Amino acid sequence: MANSFRRAMMMVALVVLVVVVAYILGSATGAYIRGRKQREIDNDYIAKRKADTMEMVEANSSTFEAGMTIPNHLFTDLEGNPVALTEILTERTVLTFYSTNCDYCNEEVELVSKVARSDEDWKTFVFISGDSTEALRELRASHDARMQILYDKDFQFSASFFGFVPFPFTMIVDLNGRVEDFLAGPLVEPGLAALRAVE
Repeated sequence: MANSFRRAMMMVALVVLVVVVAYILGSATGAYIRGRKQREIDNDYIAKRKADTMEMVEANSSTFEAGMTIPNHLFTDLEGNPVALTEILTERTVLTFYSTNCDYCNEEVELVSKVARSDEDWKTFVFISGDSTEALRELRASHDARMQILYDKDFQFSASFFGFVPFPFTMIVDLNGRVEDFLAGPLVEPGLAALRAVE
């Protein structure tokens, strides 16, 4: 009787173990499949966005392209201090040209505010705009953002560099100012992740 009871309990324990293992494996497999599906969606999104970006660049007869070096320029910060672009470039800087009158641009500031976690993170983001410094300060304060914002008077640098003024326009620039990758238009998390992952 005792042996039968023990065998029955062992069978119950074995069944429970099999069910638990199956549940864990099933959850892991499901998460993997969902993750893979999301990556495929993100990759499709990025491919379309990059194609749209190139179409916009070509439509404006711009010579802008990945691999070119962004020229150094003397901007001012929001306190009026002169800042050379080359002084603030990190190994990989996310440069965004934007306007406070652009809803997509404001959404990008909000996105960066969610993504940046540390002082080191904040240093990798630089926003450039020709809007009034007062408007730029208000935008930064409203999102509790700590990225460097450079004032491009009357958007002169943006217009001369691109040959047109796209908003927003985000690019990855290395320490020497070489453009590694770029996207025009609204940037959402897959786009930001793709840009930051450029090797």
